[in-house]
Amino acid sequence: MNTIVVMKKKIVQDQKEWALNASSWVDEKVKTYGAKSIYIPAGETPKLLYKDWETRKPDVLSRLKMIQIDDVQDGPKKDLFKTFFYEELPSYADRIEYFGNGQTQADLGILGLGMNGHVAFHEPGLPANFYSGCVLLQDETRKNLALAENTWGKTYGAGAFYRCKALLLIVRGLAKKNILEKVLQPGSQIPAATLMSHPDLTIITDF
Repeated sequence: MNTIVVMKKKIVQDQKEWALNASSWVDEKVKTYGAKSIYIPAGETPKLLYKDWETRKPDVLSRLKMIQIDDVQDGPKKDLFKTFFYEELPSYADRIEYFGNGQTQADLGILGLGMNGHVAFHEPGLPANFYSGCVLLQDETRKNLALAENTWGKTYGAGAFYRCKALLLIVRGLAKKNILEKVLQPGSQIPAATLMSHPDLTIITDF
C-alpha cells in the first residue's frame, strides 16, 4: 500500500491568529493520535507560540511530555537553548526533557527552519536519515547565534522527526521565504526537504 502524503500549508499573517493556529494543531494531533510527547524548538520563530501557551495555559500541554530538540554543546554559550526555555516557557521549563542522550522518540514534532535549511541542528551535508548526535555547526548557523568558530551542537535530526506521527513546520519572516521555496522544490537536498514527504505535515507561515 502506498503512503498518502498530506502536506498542508497555511498562510497566517496576524500574529495572534498565527499562534492560535499552531496551538490548535497541537490540540488536534494529540486527539488524533493519542500523542503523549512532542519535540519543541528554541529560537525567535516559536516565541509567539510560547507566549500563547504561557497566557492561555492550554489543557493539552498538561498531558504532553515536551522534548528539547537541540542545544549548543560547548563554548561560552553552552546550553543556550535550555536558558531560552526558562525565559520563554517558565511555567513549563521544569517539565521539559532537555537534550540528554538523544534517544527519546516523540509522537509529534514542532520545528523551525534555519536560514540554511536546517531543522534543529541537522545541518546541510549530514545524512538524510541522521537521528541524533553531536555536529559541528556551520558558519551561517554560528553567525546567526553569535557563536565562536568550531562550536558544536547536540541535536535530533530528520531521522527522528520523520518518525513522528505528525509534524508542524513553523516559518516566520520574509527573510525565510527564499529558503522555504528551495525546501519545497522537488528533489531538494536541503535537510528540511527530507520531511516534505512525511504523511502528516503542516507548514504555517506568515507569507
